[in-house]
Amino acid sequence: ATSPSLLPRCLSTSPELCTLTTTSPTTLTLTLNRPPVNSLSLEMAAAVTAKIKEAESTPGATCLIVESHSPKVFCAGLDITEMHEPSSPRLTDFWSAIQDLFLALYTTPLTTVTSIRGHAPAGGCLLCLSCDYRVMTSGGSIGLNEARLGIAAPYWLPPPFAWTNGP
Repeated sequence: ATSPSLLPRCLSTSPELCTLTTTSPTTLTLTLNRPPVNSLSLEMAAAVTAKIKEAESTPGATCLIVESHSPKVFCAGLDITEMHEPSSPRLTDFWSAIQDLFLALYTTPLTTVTSIRGHAPAGGCLLCLSCDYRVMTSGGSIGLNEARLGIAAPYWLPPPFAWTNGP
């Protein structure tokens, strides 16, 4: 059973986990909106993927900006409550949704720009690396913190980091 203290952290208080707005006739903005840190749950990953697909089907759209509702955190990465005593079907669905999200963002025909305000560790870093361009405000941080924590990153996470930053 899931600990009651973990339940509130995996539930969003926001009406929408992410929104898609028209910024100009050719540009759409996808805003992550899962307080407090936009952690990637199964539902959040599926919602962001759906918004990417919606943006792709928007007539005239050529650019997608990905941003956060928060001025302090772009995305804190994977929602660790998804990995705490999960059911096998949910864990499989979670990892499939995470991979689908990164593939959708990385392979979209739209030009993608990440507007990074605040921190983007781990999965948040990979979201940024999956975009064509990244713009970051001062005072933030980005990176793969798994190594410092002694956690092995999924095999598909390091290649985009190397492609963007060099070997």
